[in-house]
Amino acid sequence: MKSLRTLTLFILSFLFLLFSGNSEAPAHPGKLDENCGHHNRETREYHYHYKNCKPELYKQIRKATHKGKVLQVKDGDTIIIAPLEGGQFFTCRLYGIDAPETPKRGEPGQPFGEEATRELKKLVLGHIVNVTFTGEKSYKREICFVEKDGMGINREMVKRGYAWAYREYLEGPYASEYIDAENEAKEKGLGLWKQKNPLPPWEFRKRH
Repeated sequence: MKSLRTLTLFILSFLFLLFSGNSEAPAHPGKLDENCGHHNRETREYHYHYKNCKPELYKQIRKATHKGKVLQVKDGDTIIIAPLEGGQFFTCRLYGIDAPETPKRGEPGQPFGEEATRELKKLVLGHIVNVTFTGEKSYKREICFVEKDGMGINREMVKRGYAWAYREYLEGPYASEYIDAENEAKEKGLGLWKQKNPLPPWEFRKRH
């Protein structure tokens, strides 16, 4: 009877420790510093635990600029980036632009969808870029500004005629900047503007 009581107390103590811990603790051991990061004990790589930050610090860090390597270009406005400071790679949706759709899950793509993907690959694939989060997300993708060697990649894709200025989501000075870039590409007949009446991706998605 005594041994059963001891076993019961042990189990209850274990459950208490398991479920009463700090909800903000990282999934693996190690105290977080003031930037919500720490070094991995085995690899010594520094990485962040953004979601373990206090809300105000989480927003501040997400809107900061980080360096990362572009691992994959999914289409003309979406890339996958590995942070240089360590941690998980993430999917980045370029802010303020909308590239022609590519074929997905048996659905057809748009003219210049593949060309836009290739153009973005030429610009960033395998390169180190600066990434600034807007703090917003779309379908689990971070909305980002991406810059390489001083060039704003978001605007550059519009300027080269491989994306529209996404007017619905553009704010402040970016609206005029991106729309001017679109008008310039249209006047020069670059990229998708070689077509007479190209269908914007947001209209294409409504039909498919």
